[in-house]
Amino acid sequence: MGIREYFPGVYIDLYQNVRGLSSQEQDYAFAPISLRFDNGSAFFFYSQLNKQNLTSSFNPVHTVILPGSYTFWQHVLDYTSDRSKHLSGEVTATLGRYFNGSTHEFLVNARYSPDPHSVAFLSYDINKLSHIGEFKQNITTRLFSTGTQLYWNPKLILNGLVEYNSVESSLNYNFKFSWEYNPLSFIYLVLTNLKDRYTGFGERQYINKISFVKQF
Repeated sequence: MGIREYFPGVYIDLYQNVRGLSSQEQDYAFAPISLRFDNGSAFFFYSQLNKQNLTSSFNPVHTVILPGSYTFWQHVLDYTSDRSKHLSGEVTATLGRYFNGSTHEFLVNARYSPDPHSVAFLSYDINKLSHIGEFKQNITTRLFSTGTQLYWNPKLILNGLVEYNSVESSLNYNFKFSWEYNPLSFIYLVLTNLKDRYTGFGERQYINKISFVKQF
């Protein structure tokens, strides 16, 4: 398996607060190993330095991150197989700090496309957070996703997505059907279900939309 391309790099993202233009977030990514192989696969390793100035608390995964300045490193390994094949996949591991705690995240994606008109995928993400938030909690999150995209032709498309989140104990889904029955004129049918068993909140929506465009 020969190496087709080697492209190390440095990437910088800076975000400023609208009021006073003070620094809100800084991301510095250093990628010493970025490889693409002759068989279409790719391997990446990069380290990311994240600096954040929180002006208010926020609540990820049922914990509380207090306002303040945080600086933390994360290191990422990623391998992706050739996406032009019928069966392809991706594996990603992330290790390092996360605000005042640490994270160990592992992500696996599998994708199957038997022909150009259809694709299905499975995804599993597990993230172990240690000593995180105001109360130094240990939290493990699991996210399972599966979905499909069907293209009968460029004008007739069906998309479907189902997700389970272990932290929220929620099972959500979204299905969308679109048909371009005339040039630039569409029929949309959308079914969405959002349910959070932790809070007891649930929402189910069915939306249909018809648009018609006449060109002169």
